[in-house]
Amino acid sequence: AAAQGLRGEARNLPDGSVAVLAVGPEAALAALEEFLRQGPPRAAVAAVELLAEEPAAAHAGLAGFTTA
Repeated sequence: AAAQGLRGEARNLPDGSVAVLAVGPEAALAALEEFLRQGPPRAAVAAVELLAEEPAAAHAGLAGFTTA
């Protein structure tokens, strides 16, 4: 994600789902969405919920892309 110019984070949630916050160019966001719909090898993606909104001021300080 960072190589595509995205900033944000991806983290595993206790229920087994993954939350992703990403900010960046539209084309890179679209590519990330497509990847999330397919998932990595051996993943079982049941659904992807997308919430598109203008980046909040709180997200302005994001640097790089982290995973947890």
